[in-house]
Amino acid sequence: MSQLGNVYGGEVTFNCDVGFFVIGSSVTRCADLNNDGIGNWINQPPECDRIICPVLTPPENGIFVSTNSLEFGATLTIACFDGFHLVGNPILLCTDTNTDGVGDWNGTMPVCSQISCEEPITSPLNGGITSSPPPVWGSVTSFYCEVGFFMRGQGFVTCVDSNNDGRGEWDGSPPVCQQITCPDLSPPHNGSIPTNHG
Repeated sequence: MSQLGNVYGGEVTFNCDVGFFVIGSSVTRCADLNNDGIGNWINQPPECDRIICPVLTPPENGIFVSTNSLEFGATLTIACFDGFHLVGNPILLCTDTNTDGVGDWNGTMPVCSQISCEEPITSPLNGGITSSPPPVWGSVTSFYCEVGFFMRGQGFVTCVDSNNDGRGEWDGSPPVCQQITCPDLSPPHNGSIPTNHG
């Protein structure tokens, strides 16, 4: 509050603390409103109301991790569910950008983008893929080997984001389908094995 005196014609200006805005006139003047020689202020002192930001809705596939209030200076922290990557600023601040007493958040709500594995997975030679759901985070692709072949390696791979960069990758390689073979036989004593055996 700045005051030039409480004498006739003197003005007083009111200010609100940071985070508050003036409701009413921010200036008043000393006058003789009733012409009776008694000074009166032409305006009542204003009120200082707290600046409040609007309630926000979390982004699709995301949540608010923390918020201490909707008041001026408050922060709002956003996170995404597993399988989604946050694109944008994860922290918003309650401000009064237009200095009009109407609180607003200092940025736009971030987006939670689904993590997917872009690199196609290939079927093993002499085998195939049992199940192949959409290649998104957490999905599992399973493999099989044809009859007469044995699986060497893991029978499935999972779409993950091991670098936490929003880009999915498979956590392994397709297995190898190795042909099942029997050991070579020795001919019986006083016998032979024909060369045309299959």
